[in-house]
Amino acid sequence: MKHSASIALKILCIFSCCLLNASDDLKTVANEYYNLADTFEGEGNHEKAATYYKRTIALDPDHFHALFKLGTIEFNKQNIDEATDYYQKALAKNQSSPQVQFNLGICYLQKQTYDLAEEQFKKTIELDPNHTRARVNLGHVFEKQNNHEQAIEQYKKTSDIDPNCFDAYYRLGNLYKHLEQLEQAIEPYRAAYNLRPE
Repeated sequence: MKHSASIALKILCIFSCCLLNASDDLKTVANEYYNLADTFEGEGNHEKAATYYKRTIALDPDHFHALFKLGTIEFNKQNIDEATDYYQKALAKNQSSPQVQFNLGICYLQKQTYDLAEEQFKKTIELDPNHTRARVNLGHVFEKQNNHEQAIEQYKKTSDIDPNCFDAYYRLGNLYKHLEQLEQAIEPYRAAYNLRPE
């Protein structure tokens, strides 16, 4: 109850700021909205968080973190087109974020636009060569494009970087099985089993 009163007080302060000091820096007010959205998100109230992230970017369209958070909220709701739009806008503000590059790649993968997904995962890896999730998903994209050699290369590189990456071994085993190279499939399957015996 005390926490709800605190949030209500924050909202009241923000509106007072807007009404009484119209000349105040809008970015300051936008940051207050962002902090409020972040509080709601921390409480698991994603709808209210989205409302205040949107108010943030209404006042500050260049607010990278609000755009990124909105993309993630929409992605988690399976609104892939909306998530893609927010991630693209976030990327326009900050191209050096491997997480935005990666999340946008996942959106393109979901939409089956494999060329665009490939581009985003490659950019992610350029920014963070040890980003194993980007490498595994790049391998998956190569599989979808029937580029099996490059898929195998990515899965192997991933397991070199992280010997505990189950997905790299499992996908590599599945790919060898699909290619009817059963002897080659044994070792990655064994490694995957050792990581997850269940």
